[in-house]
Amino acid sequence: MPPSEGGTSEVRSIVERGQAGDRVALGLLFDRYHARVFAYAMATLRHRQDAEDATSETFLIAWRQLPTFEWTGAPFSAWLIGITRRHILGTKRRARNRDVALDTSHHEHESDEHVSAAGDRIDIAHALNELSADQQEVLLLRFYGGLSAESVAQVTGRTAGAVRQLQFRAIERLGRSGKLASHGARP
Repeated sequence: MPPSEGGTSEVRSIVERGQAGDRVALGLLFDRYHARVFAYAMATLRHRQDAEDATSETFLIAWRQLPTFEWTGAPFSAWLIGITRRHILGTKRRARNRDVALDTSHHEHESDEHVSAAGDRIDIAHALNELSADQQEVLLLRFYGGLSAESVAQVTGRTAGAVRQLQFRAIERLGRSGKLASHGARP
């Protein structure tokens, strides 16, 4: 999991400088948060180039929206991860709309061959595929995005209790399937 945000007054000062147009402050925010944003994008998209693109887009959007950013009690990283999440969801939606006319039967066959070739070598990405979309999202935001349950709640529009429940059920399901224990993986 990425390190905690820490230095809240320092972050607040850097954000305020960035809002005033200080380009050095924008660079400091990038340096501080790009690894966390990339980790979340990579865990969500599972493809390096797509994750790099999503990270770049996140910071471009953030720079444009920074003058209107307001503190809500959540860490600044929650705002950035929220931008990343919305960008990824929009990108996936656009891709689905483009691909509606395509015949996907050959893709299903390829993935079946890939799974059989992999044998029992299951990584965390495959384990996550067994979870509901909501459970996947919560685990990715919590463990790859490094967000607290409260920040995840704010990003997703859920309550913190609902986030904790989704996280608990997801980890419980992965534990029951043996995927966490047999591969030494812990989200």
